[in-house]
Amino acid sequence: MNDLSASKASLREQLPVLKRAHLWIMALLYLATFGSFIGFSAGFAMLSKTQFPDVQILHYAFFGPFIGALARSTGGAISDRLGGTRVTLVNFVVMAIFCGLLFLTLPTHGEGGNFIAFFGVFMVLFLTAGLGSASTFQMIFGYFP
Repeated sequence: MNDLSASKASLREQLPVLKRAHLWIMALLYLATFGSFIGFSAGFAMLSKTQFPDVQILHYAFFGPFIGALARSTGGAISDRLGGTRVTLVNFVVMAIFCGLLFLTLPTHGEGGNFIAFFGVFMVLFLTAGLGSASTFQMIFGYFP
């Protein structure tokens, strides 16, 4: 790492890497997991406040990012043991299921809704975003040694 200043490559020398399909696949997978974490962090409190105005969301808003951040280290350990590809696949399936379940927890026509279920589903989404971020990151070293 101490020779980075001497390691220079022109733009022409760097462009061929963009032809590698695995680069684009890994970029999209990482965008889907880490991007979900960022989006959930921004959207959880806002969606909670608009859909459940009686709930003091400031008491709960930090739990999601906290769980997601902790899940990242756990996701790395699980991915090392089971393989990043397998963990990422299962993670995306769980993530898709819980995204669908989230709609069932929201109020319809201004009535109903269940904040406890909403909160629980969102916490699982934060968990999967953290796990998926780690498992996807672990996969990078398999494709780009």
